[in-house]
Amino acid sequence: MVVTTTRRAYRAVYLQACPHFKKPQTPGSNLATPTSAPCLLLLLAACAPCIYATDTDTALERVIVTASRAPEPASRRAVTTIVIDRQQIKQQNARDLADLLRFHAGLDIGRNGGPGQVSSVFVRGAESNHVLVMLDGVRINPGTIGVPAIQNIDPDIVDRVEIVKGPRSSLYGSDAIGAVINVITRRDTAPKPPTFSIGTGSFDTFDIAAQTGFGTSSGGGNLAVSWHDTTGFAARTGADDKHGHDNITVNAAGWLAVDQHRAEINVWRSTGNTEYASFSLAPLDQDFINQSIDAKLTSRFGSRWTSALSITHGLDDITQNQPSFAGSFDFLTTRRLGIDWQNTVELADDNQWVLGLAGYNEQAEALSFGLPVDESTAVAAAYSQYNMHSDALDASLGARYTTHDDFGSALTWHLDVGYRVLPAVQILAAAGTGFRAPDATDRFGFGGNPTLKPEESTTLELGLRVRINDRHRVTLRAFDQNIDNLINYVVTDFITFAGINRNVDKTRTTGVEMSHEYQGEYMRVHTEAIVQRPRDDTSGATLLRRAKRSLTTNILYPVLDGTVGVSLLASGARPDIDSNTFMRVNNSGYVLANLSYSRPLARNWMVRAKVENLLDTDYVTANGFNTAGRSYFVGFSWQPRR
Repeated sequence: MVVTTTRRAYRAVYLQACPHFKKPQTPGSNLATPTSAPCLLLLLAACAPCIYATDTDTALERVIVTASRAPEPASRRAVTTIVIDRQQIKQQNARDLADLLRFHAGLDIGRNGGPGQVSSVFVRGAESNHVLVMLDGVRINPGTIGVPAIQNIDPDIVDRVEIVKGPRSSLYGSDAIGAVINVITRRDTAPKPPTFSIGTGSFDTFDIAAQTGFGTSSGGGNLAVSWHDTTGFAARTGADDKHGHDNITVNAAGWLAVDQHRAEINVWRSTGNTEYASFSLAPLDQDFINQSIDAKLTSRFGSRWTSALSITHGLDDITQNQPSFAGSFDFLTTRRLGIDWQNTVELADDNQWVLGLAGYNEQAEALSFGLPVDESTAVAAAYSQYNMHSDALDASLGARYTTHDDFGSALTWHLDVGYRVLPAVQILAAAGTGFRAPDATDRFGFGGNPTLKPEESTTLELGLRVRINDRHRVTLRAFDQNIDNLINYVVTDFITFAGINRNVDKTRTTGVEMSHEYQGEYMRVHTEAIVQRPRDDTSGATLLRRAKRSLTTNILYPVLDGTVGVSLLASGARPDIDSNTFMRVNNSGYVLANLSYSRPLARNWMVRAKVENLLDTDYVTANGFNTAGRSYFVGFSWQPRR
């Protein structure tokens, strides 16, 4: 069964039937592979905004919902936020959500091969299952071992991605330790002519998508359908077979507004098949279904009180089409029915109070190597957040009390403060706690231990935000993240690798982040960098699959009646585990560059082209799994003029 390798090295290798590692690489320096040309390219990209800077008014401001559960300008939040908007998504022409995330420093992606293969994201030293991923506010983290299926989220149906670094368990509960990633799908409140797109590229890739929308002031709807198919390439080192992937995604939304009330429903469903290789390199494949449904009623009472009642349903299902060595057809299934009642009260002086009740019932079923799991879990919570704003001060204080069937209760909190010492200079400070409840497989699967305690975190941040002028903004932050009671698989028999899951580990990650955003009349540049020390407090070793240093730059610039996009990533070396020897190895640092171009054509057509891995870099994000070399994609879209 394909699951993600985390720092629980022995357990993950035993469960996966996956990782057979690539030929040993020479341990790299912190940026091992950069040559002079890529380094110069990165330097020029970082300096480009200074060359084109002017003083004309331009909006750097973006609205973000995820940080406080209410729409606010990002500059009012002291915590680190990233917004990937529709323009960037279109220009990058990414294959999936993981491709969008990897060009932001500090979001370390580990991918088990090519398209459709299991992908993980590590933020600030936290584990891959310490990142809460939501789609339109609905959590899609599975209740069984593994991570959210970000590889199955098609960017073509995404309007924007909001990322909040640091703990947000005070607002969203379990799993929100390292970050919250909220994927917001495309919905138009005005009538939208039908659009159609088609594309092809390397690895026998073929894409087709269509979208339409209709609406008036009192109601409307959207429908988007996409199909992605590729023969891919060998996911694992040493495998001869190509490992293909297909994905059909449907995203539908409808709404009806009457007076001060609005009812809406949003449905996302992704289905398909992914091929991969077993530990012995035998060809395997599995079917998947990922789905989220959100039915919401929003009512406004008077001028100050807004109430939103949501009923949600999530499904995460993986079924293996070949028997495991235990003779079983393994599967992992999570069904989650949830309810959330949020109330937002607008107070005097632009202050705001958010409070609500939430809960869900989760049914987790699995069969992995002959070990069955069938567990139901009920979770209930009450949360509250107060947002205070003045000329000089932006502050937010939030707390959440959670009761959980399996471990009792947890109280989490956060405090964010931004203080303007000058009109264009803010001092930033943030602190918060988070937790992750042990999942059903932790407690009852391989090495299961029903007495496990939740993993807990405490994070502190201190920073400075400077708005140089209407086009430039620079942010600098230092952070300290501590995670206790980490669940690890403790081997008790090194011959059979039998063992038990225990709360034995503790980690600490300290680091400094920098970001520079420039938006000119024509050009947009966003540069991020991180220097961090993610370490295991018990052994002192660097945590697996996390780079100590990374730098990214994303550029959009008009050229020849179109727009050129350049995405650059320089990543430091990352430690990993060899599945054959169980010894630590080093994945060398690398530099990646993607180049894209889009422009309108005659008769309502537009062309988009992309060269991925322009430098043809040989690199590794998960030891033992292959990555794509230089590859090419081109697509055409059609939309009639209104």
